[in-house]
Amino acid sequence: MINNIINEQKLKQLKNKVEKAVNLFLAKDKMLLDLKVYEPAVSHRVAVYLESLFRGFHIDCEYNKYSDLPKTMPDGKKIRIDVLVHKRGANDNNVLTIEIKKNKKSKWDENKLKILTDQKDNFKYKLGVFIYFPNGKPKYKWFINGEEIKEDA
Repeated sequence: MINNIINEQKLKQLKNKVEKAVNLFLAKDKMLLDLKVYEPAVSHRVAVYLESLFRGFHIDCEYNKYSDLPKTMPDGKKIRIDVLVHKRGANDNNVLTIEIKKNKKSKWDENKLKILTDQKDNFKYKLGVFIYFPNGKPKYKWFINGEEIKEDA
């Protein structure tokens, strides 16, 4: 499954960076979860912590473009991504796509991650992660090549 898309070591490094950014968010900004702010406020703060971990890449929130066109699902529905780690304008540098919910799972967001990580589609993100915070604790669902992978991968 992981094979030529991303090797085990790179996968572990990417997961560690995401988890480190989320842990920094919880240490410094957990009150945003308690205050029941809108999810983009949470996504933004996680993105802030990702910036120092992904030097040389762009970290963008609520990103909705594919080149100069809107990002769309195969059915034509327009989408925005909560957080992206990429180099703008170069799909071969699409590293990570993140969807965040404060306290529940979202099939819609999980489906977006499947499409965004599918190597047969236009976007070709190497790794996708859905993060949610039931009871203030992070849970992760990871996606590679259009499929969810087990957390111990």
